[in-house]
Amino acid sequence: VFSWGVGYQGRLGHGDRDPCWVPKKITGALEPYRVVDISCGSFHTVALTSCGQVFCWGDNANGQCGVTGVDSVLLPTQVHSLSLVGGGIARSISSGRQHTSVVMSGPHTHEIPHAPLIEDHGQVYIFGESKIASNMSSAAPPSPLRDGGPNPQTRSMLSPQLPRLLRGMETSNVVSVVSGLYHSLALAEAIPKGYEEW
Repeated sequence: VFSWGVGYQGRLGHGDRDPCWVPKKITGALEPYRVVDISCGSFHTVALTSCGQVFCWGDNANGQCGVTGVDSVLLPTQVHSLSLVGGGIARSISSGRQHTSVVMSGPHTHEIPHAPLIEDHGQVYIFGESKIASNMSSAAPPSPLRDGGPNPQTRSMLSPQLPRLLRGMETSNVVSVVSGLYHSLALAEAIPKGYEEW
């Protein structure tokens, strides 16, 4: 992956906030992986690997990089909390102005009661800008993250960097997602035959 341009908030992933006017290879944690997709938000960047892992860097003031404790992420950093939702494997990524959307493969038994035990049940999880995220989701973090914590709605509002299931498409298999500044679109298909009545 190569990046160039304005480097504010570390959005280029080179370990600093400096501009870079010619393409420069991004090194560090992302380097050993085969990257199959990248997405640029207004102030942060997201990458998807062939293994279904998600890395983010750049502005994290609203938790859009999925990392806790820092306002800026200067180097590609894996979003480990995504390994706890769905089947733990991402299939599509998109970054909005200050939020990130990720399609995770199934099953989603922790997040959706009686969900089918199949991988072909992609669902969208979001993290970042709290106003957008809370309006788009029911704000229920995965059960491994809420064990021992406050109730799901309260914890989610306090932790915008935690991935939240986007409600409304539970009975569809989401294939991909794209985001604008303040809106998103998802491409979805019917659940595989035999699981229609779950």
